Amino acid sequence: PRAFITLLTKPRVYPMVELCPYFNRVLTVDISYADPSERNLPKILQLCRETLWKEHFTMAICSHWAEDKRSMNLLGYLSGAQERLGVSDMSYLAYVPDWQGEVGDDWECLLTHPIVTPAVLTHEAARALYAVADLGFEVQDDRLEVWFDERDAFLARQLLQGVPEHAV
Repeated sequence: PRAFITLLTKPRVYPMVELCPYFNRVLTVDISYADPSERNLPKILQLCRETLWKEHFTMAICSHWAEDKRSMNLLGYLSGAQERLGVSDMSYLAYVPDWQGEVGDDWECLLTHPIVTPAVLTHEAARALYAVADLGFEVQDDRLEVWFDERDAFLARQLLQGVPEHAV
C-alpha cells in the first residue's frame, strides 16, 4: 500500500492503462520489440537519464516473454533498480532438471531474480501475476480488467448496438 508504482508501457497501450487505479504513474516508452535491443538503446538511455535515474527505484518487474524480454530486461537493468525480477522463457529447466542444452541467455543475466513460470500458454497480463505471487503476495483475483471513461463506454454501447446479447 505504501509503494509508488510506475508502469512503463508502449504508447498504443497507454489508453488502456491510464485510468488504472493500481499505478501511481504511467510512462510510455516507444521501443520496438521486433528490433534488436541495440537499436532501442538510445531510447532506453534517454528515458533512464531524463526520468528513471532520478527516481531511485527499488525494484523493476519485467514480465515480458521471449523476444520482448530483451529490451525490457535491459531497461530494468539500466533503470538502476536494485532488484530486477523477470519471467524466464527457459521454463523447461523447471521440468527437465538434467537438461543438456543451453541454459538461459545473456538477457536473463540482467535480472537479479528470474521467475520460472508454468510451461503452459499464458497471457502476458497473467504472466505478470506470477511475479506478484513470487514476491510473496496472494493473487486473489486473476480476471482481466479494463479501465475506461464515459466516452469509451458510450462508444462501446454504440458498437454493440444490435449485437445479440449471447454473442457478447
